Amino acid sequence: MRRSRNRFPSKYLLPLLALTALVWALPLLMALALSFSDASPGAPGHWVGLQNFVRALGDIRFIHAFFTGVLFAVGAVAFNVGAGLGLALVFRRHEKPRALAQVMLLLPWVLSELAVALIWRDVLAQNGGLVNALLGRFGIGPLPWQTHAWLAMGSLWLATLWQGLAFSTMLQMAGLASLPHHLVHAAKLDGADRPLIFRAVVWPHLRRVLAANALLVFLLSLVTFSLPFALTGGGPLFATELPALYAYRSAFAGNFELGYAAAQGMLVLVFYAVLTALFLRLRRRTA
Repeated sequence: MRRSRNRFPSKYLLPLLALTALVWALPLLMALALSFSDASPGAPGHWVGLQNFVRALGDIRFIHAFFTGVLFAVGAVAFNVGAGLGLALVFRRHEKPRALAQVMLLLPWVLSELAVALIWRDVLAQNGGLVNALLGRFGIGPLPWQTHAWLAMGSLWLATLWQGLAFSTMLQMAGLASLPHHLVHAAKLDGADRPLIFRAVVWPHLRRVLAANALLVFLLSLVTFSLPFALTGGGPLFATELPALYAYRSAFAGNFELGYAAAQGMLVLVFYAVLTALFLRLRRRTA
């Protein structure tokens, strides 16, 4: 009986593992092989070793795109995780508007990133955009959302907040749902106010959820493509050119360098792996 129990998971998980290898590991290995070549569309290319990686590490535009991506991802974490936590706390205290609010949050989440970018491009249009029209009523604007570097980055943050707020809010609500109610009641009986209850009871309970939420939002935001492609075009002057957009342009514009674009992706993947390993290590230490 013990032997059959031990064999049960592997027996039934083999098809799933094989499918995972086909749709994830195989393309990854192909991209890795491509990064060591000078391939271009329609041409397999030749082996060039580490030449593409060395070139990328010395490419000022790639370094700029990478740190621009980090800046965008940090802002996305601050806005999405912060706003998600705030909404989760509000919904926990007020249950009546919760269902309607959840539906309203989920509507933009189910849209494609490209659709979100096109919507916000119209909303933030300098002439005739909804945001500038509202600001005009207060004597502000119109603001150059497409031609000012920080405003262009702000437009990306607004769009990703509008689409991704549902994910952070639902995750924080799940964390709050597992909070032991007797700890909150005990703190209230001891005379603790809401800020003290949050610092002493809620925050320690939610730390891991918040950390996981921040990591997921950061990793997803760093490699976003459709938002900068359709909303800002990477401008002005490459101010919103994120790593995925620069890799796309390296592969399908200019010299059509597929191998060089693949090498850029591999470098970002290495950064992903290091960041995730550090996160898991810190999580074990705080366990």
